[in-house]
Amino acid sequence: MGLFRSRILIVLALAASVSLAATAASKVRLVAGVDWSPAGRAVKKTLTGGAFRFAAKGRYEVEPVEEKGDKMAEANLGSWKLPVIFLISEKGNCYCVLDNVPADVTAEKLVALFNKADKIRRAAEKSSLKTADECGQFLQSLERYVGGPRRIVSKGFYPEVFEKLQKLDPEDETGWQRHFTLGLEFDKWTKADGLELVIKANEFREKGLMADGQSFIDGEMKKPRQHLSKEQLQGILMAKFALYREDASKTDEMNRLLEKVAEYDETTLWGTAAVGWLNLRKVPPLSVYWGWRKGDFKGTRFTTTVKYGVGHSFPKEGEYTIAFTSDPGTASVKIDSVAVVVGKETVATLKNPKVEGGMTVFEYKLPRELRGKVSALIVRGDGPADGASSGKIAIARRVLRPRKEVP
Repeated sequence: MGLFRSRILIVLALAASVSLAATAASKVRLVAGVDWSPAGRAVKKTLTGGAFRFAAKGRYEVEPVEEKGDKMAEANLGSWKLPVIFLISEKGNCYCVLDNVPADVTAEKLVALFNKADKIRRAAEKSSLKTADECGQFLQSLERYVGGPRRIVSKGFYPEVFEKLQKLDPEDETGWQRHFTLGLEFDKWTKADGLELVIKANEFREKGLMADGQSFIDGEMKKPRQHLSKEQLQGILMAKFALYREDASKTDEMNRLLEKVAEYDETTLWGTAAVGWLNLRKVPPLSVYWGWRKGDFKGTRFTTTVKYGVGHSFPKEGEYTIAFTSDPGTASVKIDSVAVVVGKETVATLKNPKVEGGMTVFEYKLPRELRGKVSALIVRGDGPADGASSGKIAIARRVLRPRKEVP
């Protein structure tokens, strides 16, 4: 019986080790200046502590690397934002990067992030990679976890999949190669967001080579665009704006182009730039960022749309205040109502605001199902005949409930 029991224990131990090997292959490489970085020391302590080992359940092997500061450690895969963590598969491919890891990060949070990335990675690696589309989709599914399309095809990540993509589609008829290399011929270190195209277009304008600049833009527009990210598409449009932004004959066309860029996504690099340019060029609709200008609230019974900045001003459900504050020394404005718009539908009309001095405040309770979906505010009221009013717009979520007065 004793011999039989011993054999059972050996079999169970072998089974456990095989199971562990199958699921615990990823390395957690921490690159940190432990000698000079308090955050680096704290994160290293967390990763090598008992709480991390308990939460990881043997799935991750920690590999700290010291960064001395004189030159970047060879183990670093292209991030200067220390402390940085690289999650590396059993085959040596990095599939997750955490830059600027905060000193107070918990073991449980790190393991949750690792598990999420590892799940996506394992699902992606089930692909047969027999077609260009499969290769492109594989790389795209992981790029957000490593910091973008350029990094995912770099050394240490998945360059072998990109090489296979190039062999399967040498002419880039699918457009996947362009997704990972847009602007790479100008600068291989920046993000794949089209910045290099804008810089190039600026150079054409500054040198007065408008025909050459237009040919450059035309060439970029003719290339495949079906797999470009929003920022990449925005970058191409902003390159055209960079070329013609001083051309008075194209003012209206360039304003529409900026509006199109903002429509894609106003929170990206180019979306923010587009909204800023629209404000400088005094193009409506209004924005939460800069409020209203003279002439925006003009005449009896005006109706004006506030659009930019509204989308991410209502990120969570809860009670909000929408305040309009006139600038000192400008004419007063009477605002009667504010319509809350989602898509093209008005979901609420706010009336009876609190008015005090030059401030008009509306209250709105955003339901959970509309969080992050508000797209515009339609403001109605009466303004001065000459429109000589300007002011600020502030949207704030009420975190604490107002205290009731004690009788």
